[in-house]
Amino acid sequence: MQGRLWPLEIVRLDPVDLGENDLRAIGVGIDGLTYAIKRSSDAALLPATELICTRLALACDLPVLGGEIAQLPDGTMAFASPWEGGTLATQEARVLLMTKGGVSSQVLSAILAFDLFVGNQNRHLGNFLVRRDPNHSVAAVVATDFSRALLMAGWPVPMLSPTCNTLVVAHALMRLHGFDRDAALRVTGRLYSLPNDTLERCCRDLPPHWLPHGIAVKLDDWWRNQRIARLEQVATVIDHAF
Repeated sequence: MQGRLWPLEIVRLDPVDLGENDLRAIGVGIDGLTYAIKRSSDAALLPATELICTRLALACDLPVLGGEIAQLPDGTMAFASPWEGGTLATQEARVLLMTKGGVSSQVLSAILAFDLFVGNQNRHLGNFLVRRDPNHSVAAVVATDFSRALLMAGWPVPMLSPTCNTLVVAHALMRLHGFDRDAALRVTGRLYSLPNDTLERCCRDLPPHWLPHGIAVKLDDWWRNQRIARLEQVATVIDHAF
């Protein structure tokens, strides 16, 4: 589950304050593109969490931004995700998300199922990217930001509280757009069928300081030995909450 053969080089790094606690820097890569940057200096396990969740989501064919390991100008390593262009401004995106039929219930339901699995506590209207498609009446939705999931959610990964942002927003969206149980279960089925060494492979190229050995061992054991029980819990939430 590796991308580039070596880390992306970030040639300029700028601080940013977008009201997001976990996004504090924007970088420009040697490729000329702009990236959201998340560093271990922001939170020790943040880059590893973002990269692992992104790789798992892509393995489930979910619409998420890619992400990769990047080398900053000072030589440290960080998680970098593309700063997506062509999407609606935040307020316009929120209006469309809260307009009945404006976005796909299949996509929203699939993202929710994955968020439940990784314990993402903070899926809100501001971390969906929305892009209008002139050929379709329904806008395309992309999920961003796993900074409050998996290792950043607590250990062992707790099930979501009914009052967390993710479930509060999910209930509001599902009331408008409907809940597609089949789409949600396709994601849990995919997570079920992924090989037992999936997380080990996800973590092979991580910088050592991103994921201390003891935590890596616990994470791998969770995937190999507790994943099925976790998916059963997710299925229960899907059946009873939606």
